[in-house]
Amino acid sequence: MEKIKAEQPKEQTKEKEPQLSFDFFYFVHQYEKDFPQQKLKKKLKEADIFCPETAGWEKSLEGFLNMVSQGKADKQKIEKYKQEAASTPELTKKFLETLTGSSKIVKLIDLPEEHPLYLKIKKAYNDLANAYAFFLRGDKAAITLGREAIKKIAELQKAREAYMQEQLIQELPGFIKKQPNLRNKKAVKILVFLGALHTSLHHKLRRQGKNASLSFGQPLFLYDRLEGMLIRKKIYHPDEELRDTEIAEAFMERVLADYLSRFDKDTQKLISVTSYIQKQRPVSEEDLSKLKDTRAIAKFYADLLPRNKGDFNKLWRKAKHEFLPQN
Repeated sequence: MEKIKAEQPKEQTKEKEPQLSFDFFYFVHQYEKDFPQQKLKKKLKEADIFCPETAGWEKSLEGFLNMVSQGKADKQKIEKYKQEAASTPELTKKFLETLTGSSKIVKLIDLPEEHPLYLKIKKAYNDLANAYAFFLRGDKAAITLGREAIKKIAELQKAREAYMQEQLIQELPGFIKKQPNLRNKKAVKILVFLGALHTSLHHKLRRQGKNASLSFGQPLFLYDRLEGMLIRKKIYHPDEELRDTEIAEAFMERVLADYLSRFDKDTQKLISVTSYIQKQRPVSEEDLSKLKDTRAIAKFYADLLPRNKGDFNKLWRKAKHEFLPQN
């Protein structure tokens, strides 16, 4: 009698996951001149997925940005989105222009508006704004309030970056599997477009062994004192105390930048020139008691300030020579 051979179960072939690479592209988002439109266009061409910074995003935003990317967004919705971004309308306009028709998949990894952490970050920045207002009025509590707000912002931004890190590492692979155009690719490139405060997110992924690169939208880059230096200082060195003079100079830099912005609205130029001016006249502990209001601050730097565009350009050339790399 012929033996019946048992049918061997077929080996299941495990679907290979694509190799992910993360291109972190950092920029300053203050003025229209800051937006690296041409560089972003080039990077979008090389990317498969685009993850822009969108703290506090509404549920409908991801779908809207994907429609923009496909060139199918309703013009009225685009205009509404621009109006809602009233604090940075020109930046928003350039962002949408750059994304339109790029055909890239947009995946939002930032905190949505209903997330408790986002609400805490909003409050902390509001506290910092209040501390700055107190400083302009000569209120002695400004430095203490500023120190507390900076510390809190640093803690919350670290938590925010941990959230984004989880989205990129834990959630994104599952998202890619659901994309017909991506799940069978050998390699998928993710373009992460963030403000320059968040460079530590790139470093964290590198430490995890991920393929991650970093570049900046501006060819020459300096950080401002408040957002760039002090908050980043507390992110990287949380136990290091901030001096009263450091906080005062950070607030004074904002006063100077507001004045200088009448001559140029390029953030890197403004930071360079304010840094040059402040290096000529550092703030001492004794000076703090004299800085009672904006008039006193203006008087403190009066003989160093430019009076016109020509004066500003002269200072810019000196600042560029001192602070930025020379060819």
